[in-house]
Amino acid sequence: MSLLTGLHVDEVTNMLRAQRGYETYIRGVKGHEMFAVLDSLGFGCYPVILTHEELFKKQTVAAWLRAKCAMRTPGTKFLVNVTDHYIVVCGRKIYDNKHPDGVSIRQYPHRRQRVVKSWIVRKKTPKLGD
Repeated sequence: MSLLTGLHVDEVTNMLRAQRGYETYIRGVKGHEMFAVLDSLGFGCYPVILTHEELFKKQTVAAWLRAKCAMRTPGTKFLVNVTDHYIVVCGRKIYDNKHPDGVSIRQYPHRRQRVVKSWIVRKKTPKLGD
């Protein structure tokens, strides 16, 4: 989440603790907790529309990357749910817990994991009149 928001990891973990209201350390984050914190920071998570085939045939990360190539413009950040785990795709790099500094798409060792859902994460635009 710190990669998506640009905040330091300590700031994000403090927000997660405040969201939960009880934990002193973070061992895992549920999707609804992550989305609530991102929303409170002013970031929107917009679902990536899947084709009919993608809905019923779970794509691998490699197939998802090929299918979404046109959408992966520089600076666009994707949050991708792969079987109870989240990765971030930004440009030509993939970030996860084992690769916090990012790894090239071609060198990512888990390209065969199945993609469950994906979102584009970006700063929310203010509504007119706000």
